Amino acid sequence: MKLICAYKNQKEAVICRAIGASGELVLPETCCGLTLSELAPYAFSGADRGLPARTELFLLDQEAQAPVPAKNISPEAWEALLSGAVTGAKLLSLSLPRSLKKIGRYAFYNCSELHTLSIYSTTIDLGQGLFTGCSAVRRISAVVDEAVRSSLYELLSEFRYPLLLSYYIEDSAGSTRLKYRLVFPEFYENSDENTPARITVRDLHGSGLMYRNCFANTQFQVQRYDALFPYAEALEPEEICAALALCRLTVPEGLHDEVREKYAAWLSSHTDAAADALARQHAEGLISLSDIRDLLSSPQNAFERGTCSALLERLTASGTVALVPLLMELLRPKAAADRKEGEASGSLPAAPSGQTLKPAPKRRRHFEL
Repeated sequence: MKLICAYKNQKEAVICRAIGASGELVLPETCCGLTLSELAPYAFSGADRGLPARTELFLLDQEAQAPVPAKNISPEAWEALLSGAVTGAKLLSLSLPRSLKKIGRYAFYNCSELHTLSIYSTTIDLGQGLFTGCSAVRRISAVVDEAVRSSLYELLSEFRYPLLLSYYIEDSAGSTRLKYRLVFPEFYENSDENTPARITVRDLHGSGLMYRNCFANTQFQVQRYDALFPYAEALEPEEICAALALCRLTVPEGLHDEVREKYAAWLSSHTDAAADALARQHAEGLISLSDIRDLLSSPQNAFERGTCSALLERLTASGTVALVPLLMELLRPKAAADRKEGEASGSLPAAPSGQTLKPAPKRRRHFEL
């Protein structure tokens, strides 16, 4: 990767353009001895107005030892560099470094294909109109330092579309772990003007804004988030509710028992949406087979055999065969438990004393020996 930058001071640089082989970029913290601490205005928009004068620019190459002043690059080579910059619809995913402290205004203007963003919450200076025209963003990964001011609230407020947030924290050794996986629904406002009275009535649609307001002093409040699920049930489609409940049950940090029961009960009563969400999140690599096994077999979630059977039926009908063996494996002990319960209650005939009921003998086919 190559970066077109300008000096902020003797030790720090401002990123003005990024040149990469693909639209999936991971920006480094340092390059050629300089700390990358800022994104210039319009850095990924492709607008020329965000680019300083050429005399102020230099090129950083991760394979080089020192910056190369732009004046030492031929005009033809310079134009070729600019044409290869990842801007606008070329940008697909972006991982920003910990060293970044400021993002200039409209830095991602009209990055219409950007769908995934990774950022540190310590990037606290966010410019205006940052994600204008970025309607495809659906996933955000944020590493949050809960001991200091966080920019997560401002970041989430930039998007009105549904978002999946992976919330990470760091330990003292510097390793990260997933603390929350959260769904933030869509919201939008509609304004109607009563012309004779000159009164404007604003209507808010969806529960997304309520979910984005679950912060106190810039820190996320998970109990306030969980308390909003009745609003999601009333205002959001089943697809969103299923994804939201599934994310909280599979990453249950801070999840109280009564809230867990509500999420599990909703999934049990909406098995089609639950099965679709399971298949989608597994296909996208968000949850593993062991996560699904823990989810469905956990006594705390209290999923009954009927729920697992309905999930199996839905997944089989939709052609999602990857999860079928797991569900069949989970159903075997549930069926045995139901059999014992039926024998104890008298609804099923019990085996004679000292004997066990044997399954009916398998009928041989005519070609079997």
